Amino acid sequence: MNSPKTITREALYKLVWSKPCRAVAKELGISDVAVGKICRKLQVPKPERGFWAKKAHGKAVRIVRLSPSVDAPATATIEGGQARPPREKMVRIEEIPKVVVENELREPERLVISTRRALERVDRNTGGILSSSFQDKFLSLKASKAQLDRSLRILDALIKTFKERDIRTTAEHPPERYNSAFVVGKETISFSLRELTQRIKNKGTEQFGASKWDNFAYKPTGTLVFKLEGDLPENFQKKWADGTTQDLEDILGKIVATVIVVAEAMPAHRQKRAEEEKRREEERRQRELYWREQERLRYQESMRRAKEEARRKKLEDVATNWQRASMLRSYLDRREEFFGGVVGTDDEKAQISEWLLWARQYADSLDPSSRKLADRTGKRLPP
Repeated sequence: MNSPKTITREALYKLVWSKPCRAVAKELGISDVAVGKICRKLQVPKPERGFWAKKAHGKAVRIVRLSPSVDAPATATIEGGQARPPREKMVRIEEIPKVVVENELREPERLVISTRRALERVDRNTGGILSSSFQDKFLSLKASKAQLDRSLRILDALIKTFKERDIRTTAEHPPERYNSAFVVGKETISFSLRELTQRIKNKGTEQFGASKWDNFAYKPTGTLVFKLEGDLPENFQKKWADGTTQDLEDILGKIVATVIVVAEAMPAHRQKRAEEEKRREEERRQRELYWREQERLRYQESMRRAKEEARRKKLEDVATNWQRASMLRSYLDRREEFFGGVVGTDDEKAQISEWLLWARQYADSLDPSSRKLADRTGKRLPP
C-alpha cells in the first residue's frame, strides 16, 4: 500500500491540465473518480469532456485558470491504495472423465432420494421454483417441476462419479451457508444446482408461485446452472450452465475434474488468504500509526499556534499600556507646568501635589518598563 501523500491546489491544477484524468489517477495511485472528488474539494477546475481528443487533433481548447479561493483547503491528503494484482490465468484441466447421465433414475443415491421426497412435499401446483436449499440432509437444489427429474439425474450422476473416486457427497453439516458439498480428502467443496428464472410483471393471478399482492413473478427458464460455492481459488472455473450448443449434461466431466483440482489447490489458497489478511492487518496498523502521528503533529501545531497567539496578545497589551503611560506622563507634565504658574493657598498646592504624585504612580504602574525596572531592583512600586 502506498503511504498517504499531500498535494496542493496548485500542484493538482498543473497535474490535471498536463495529462488525462486516468494518467493522473495512475500516477497518484487512486481512481479517476477519486481524482474528481479531490478536485471538487480543492475547487480545482478540470478539463471538459473531449478536451484531450480535441487537443490531440490540433483543435482549439479552452483552458480554465485556477482562481484564488478563500473557502477551499490549500492541500488535500491522498491515500493511495494497493494496486490490484493482475488476474491469474485460468487453469486448463487436461484429464476430463466421462460422466453418463441416465435417461431415468436407476438406483439413485440416498441423498438424491431424500431430496426428491423433500421436493415432492412442496406445493407444485404453482408452476414456480421448488427449493430444498438450506435444509439439512438435502442437496442444494432449486428447480421447477419440469426440470426436477433432469436435475436429480444430473446430481445422481455426479455423486456416483465422485463415489467411484472415493469422494463422498454430504449435506449433513453445512459448511458456511451451503448445505451440499463434495468431500475430497480433508477439503470440502460446496456446490449448488439451480434453474434460472425470468422476472415478469405479476398480473395478480398467483402465477409461478407469486401471490396476487406481489408486483413481480419469477418464471422458470429451463436453464440449469451448476456452481461451486464459497471461497475458492480464483483461477478456476466455478460455474457451468446450459448453453446454445451444449447442455449441462455434456460438461459434467469438467465439473468433476475441476472439483478434484480445486481441492488440491485449497491449502495453497488458504495460505495465500492468510498472507493477504496478515498484509491487510499490517496496512491497517500502519494507517493507524500514521494517523496517530498526524494527530500528534496537529496537536503540537495547535499548541504552538496558541502559544504564539498568547505571546502576540501580550506584546500588543504591553505596547498599548506603554502608549497609555506615555500619554499620561505627557499630560501630567503639561498639568504640572500649568499648576506651577497658579497662585493658591498651601492646602490647594498640597492637594495638587498629592494628585500629581498619584497620577504619576498610576502611569508608572501602566508602563511595562517601570515594572521591569522594579523587578530588577527588587523594589515594589506603590499602588
